[in-house]
Amino acid sequence: MRVVISVIVLIMLIHSLSITGKEGAPGLQSDTTAINFEDSLANYFLVDYARSLTAQTYFDLVDSIKNQWSHDFLTLRLAYTQTAHYNPYDPQLSEKQGEIRRLINEEKYAAALLLADSILQDNFVDINTHLYCGFIYSQTGDSVQSNFHYFLYDQLLNSIYDSGDGVGPTAAFIVINTQEEYALLDWFKLKMRSQALKIVDGYRFDVLYSLDPVTNEEHAIYFNIELPYSFLSKLFRDADAPQGND
Repeated sequence: MRVVISVIVLIMLIHSLSITGKEGAPGLQSDTTAINFEDSLANYFLVDYARSLTAQTYFDLVDSIKNQWSHDFLTLRLAYTQTAHYNPYDPQLSEKQGEIRRLINEEKYAAALLLADSILQDNFVDINTHLYCGFIYSQTGDSVQSNFHYFLYDQLLNSIYDSGDGVGPTAAFIVINTQEEYALLDWFKLKMRSQALKIVDGYRFDVLYSLDPVTNEEHAIYFNIELPYSFLSKLFRDADAPQGND
């Protein structure tokens, strides 16, 4: 009997990427225009940029991207953090994705697709769900929808890749949840060995110490987690706030 983990491996193999390296980050070549950084500015401005966006920006970009009018996936992801649905620590998302993998493993593609669509209704920037949809549609013979979701998967990852180089804090990859960190490592074809939290310049970073299984080269990849951390901090502040009398 096949195990669930084999589904993920199979999907990644089917949707393998032709990749070359970008200096400082292993194994990828971006399809979009990278941001030009100056050492004195770093990329911290992207955190402020995200906070300047609105939920309406996100909804407008979803429509534009679906109609192929825009490819601004970086702004799309960052604007999602301003919506009411943004919850980088939502346990239900992991549960739903686990159920999708189980349904795929059992070849129950219609049910898997319904569940995936329910995720994307509220969270169009979820990278793993687009990967699952691409695979499901490929198995059901819908190459148009399969290619579309694989395209979204690639471009969402490219938007993380283009936000920095991952070498250090000042050009760390900007992520909106920890799932994006692991999705990028999968894209790099790296295996995580350990993780550390660092605070530099008042910003918080996940550092994933990873190994290239082909070359045995080790990488320390920095992710700026200020946006999901700010969400968590707000939850704690709201929970601790005094409640008014009824």
